[in-house]
Amino acid sequence: MAKQKKFYDIQAKSTTEVDIFIYGLFGYGWWDEENRDAFEFVQEFKACETKYERINIRINSPGGMIHDGLAIYNVIHNSTAEVHTYNDGIAYSMGAIALLAAKPENTHGAKNSLTLLHNASGGMLGNAQDFRDKAASLDKYDDALITALET
Repeated sequence: MAKQKKFYDIQAKSTTEVDIFIYGLFGYGWWDEENRDAFEFVQEFKACETKYERINIRINSPGGMIHDGLAIYNVIHNSTAEVHTYNDGIAYSMGAIALLAAKPENTHGAKNSLTLLHNASGGMLGNAQDFRDKAASLDKYDDALITALET
């Protein structure tokens, strides 16, 4: 297995404010066999939450795995700190979901930034039943993403 690579970086701005840069893909990348697990992000976010009053999340991400992205969305959305999200370039797919995790008035984007939301997608090989099962699974992911955006 390849060396674990973080998709984020944390930089303190002051004693009360911190920037978290999400500049990469969420989750395991089968395309490059690197593991970018949400578990460590959630732990470090929770540590920032206890230390800083304001957390700025700066996003430049093409997206990634839904199961990692939902955990990241939930920890941001349910934070006890004042959280601001910023689209620094692109917030596609799970990057867009993370961008929308902050309160609407705390969600920001550069004038030339791009945001893309879409239905869950995935690939597979198999027989007709396998494809029906995959479609049902994607429908469940869509429902989870819609629920996140409605809250």
